[in-house]
Order: sequence, then structure tokens, then C-alpha cells
Amino acid sequence: MFQRPNYLKQLIQFKDSDFIKVITGVRRSGKSVLLMLYKEYLLQEGVKEDHIIYMNFESFDYQTITTEENFRQKLNALLPEDSNKIYLLFDEIQVVEGWQRVINGIRVSYNSDISITGSNA
Repeated sequence: MFQRPNYLKQLIQFKDSDFIKVITGVRRSGKSVLLMLYKEYLLQEGVKEDHIIYMNFESFDYQTITTEENFRQKLNALLPEDSNKIYLLFDEIQVVEGWQRVINGIRVSYNSDISITGSNA
């Protein structure tokens, strides 16, 4: 994995802020790698794995999540019950129709830190 210290530093700078971190770029530019590096950083900082939700919508496991309702149902099954901070990392979110409403709903309803990637490929 190619390390991206400058971009990772920028993500870390906004960790635990109310901002939704949006990583954009052309296809194959390293957005997914950056998101994985951020996940590794969170784990090294002591964030429990069950408080990090990572979804890559291009992966086989999440390819069927293409609508707002599918997305909401899957998240409901994954969100922890406690009030501790949760870290949500969504890769290639643009394939989910209506994702914006779900993300905004999480932002206002949960103690969360949200990072997303997307491309227009």
C-alpha cells in the first residue's frame, strides 16, 4: 500500500469534528487507500474495531446496496448501541442512490465521524 502522509495528516486534522470529510478524485488515484490508512490510524489510536464501520460499495459484500433504503437497513444492523463515537468510512458512495439523506441523518443522530470517497467515473 502506497503511504500518503500528507493527505492522511489532513484527514487526521479534522478527526472528531462535525465536518463530513469528502475525498474525491479520478479513478485509481488512491482514495480507497487513503481511507484504509485512516482506518489503520484509528485502530492504532485505540478505537475499537466495532466502532469503525467501513463499507466499500464496489466490493462484493456491498454491491447490492444501491438505494437509500438498502443503505439505511445495513447501517441499522451495524451501528453500535452505545453512545461512544463511531467512525463511518464509506468508499465509492456515489453508487448508492439517495446516500446524502442517510449520511446527514447519521450526522445529526449519532456521535459520529464520517469520511466518504467518491469519483465520477
